[in-house]
Amino acid sequence: MENQPKEAFNEIVDHLQDYVETQKEIIKLQTVKHGSFAAGNIAAVMLLAMFLIVTYLFLNVALALYIANATNLFKAFLWVGLGNLLVAILVYLLRNTLVVRPIQNIIIKLTTE
Repeated sequence: MENQPKEAFNEIVDHLQDYVETQKEIIKLQTVKHGSFAAGNIAAVMLLAMFLIVTYLFLNVALALYIANATNLFKAFLWVGLGNLLVAILVYLLRNTLVVRPIQNIIIKLTTE
């Protein structure tokens, strides 16, 4: 009679230990899942950024050469450079709206799934 509560308690402890181990394994697997997803997204964004930078460079050179038909080559590249500087200043001034908040929202969305 005295062993029944003790056995029941031991059985509950065993179940709790199994539960804790299962939860640890689930957390580990979820961490690996989110980590691999993040690494894949980072690689894709970096690859896309590389292609966009090259495309942007070629478009700027093409625009400068097109403008050079109306003026000289130096002035054409100067105008394109000043246009790029203006875009860079605007992006810097609007960085919170255009870059920081959207990235924060994406990270929060991905981590709370």
